[in-house]
Amino acid sequence: MVKKRVKLILWSSGVLAVISYALFIYFQPLATPLLEARLQDVEISFTETGVVTSAVDRQLFSLIGGTVRTLPVRQGTEVNEGDLLVALDTLELKLRLKETEGRIKSAQGQKDIALREPSPVHVEQQRLAIEQTEDLVERARDAYDLLNKEGADPERLAEADNALIEAKNLLDRQKLALDLLQDELTPPPGTQQQFDGLL
Repeated sequence: MVKKRVKLILWSSGVLAVISYALFIYFQPLATPLLEARLQDVEISFTETGVVTSAVDRQLFSLIGGTVRTLPVRQGTEVNEGDLLVALDTLELKLRLKETEGRIKSAQGQKDIALREPSPVHVEQQRLAIEQTEDLVERARDAYDLLNKEGADPERLAEADNALIEAKNLLDRQKLALDLLQDELTPPPGTQQQFDGLL
């Protein structure tokens, strides 16, 4: 039994040693050669001669009509990006541009008219006219009340009543004129969006 135990301990120790060695080797960093970088200039140059030709011939189209004024390039001429290939007489384009500028100024004028604020002077004038008419109504009412208290004849009382009614009608017209003045100068809903190009 002791032999078995000794054998078991030896075998266990051997297996444990092999496993320990395998783990030790497994977790060791790999050995790699170390390269050293040095600062230096590298210059490679070459010279080549040849002819550059177009791989594809393309036709050019102008977005505007016009007469060719100058043609500074010919077949086989070398051109770089940005070189002038053809110069057109752009009188038609200039006329269209002037016409468009005129339309823009006209639209701006229409916008200014549509979105103008009520003139403070006109509104104040109308408010003063309303105050004066209110005073007139008050005086006509006082005159009517006085004649009514004094027991004036029906004809004079009717004249005072008509004067009071006329004063009230005038006051209503003055208030309506103020409302119309403010409504006339207030643009309809959506006017600003129309000029902003949203409608």
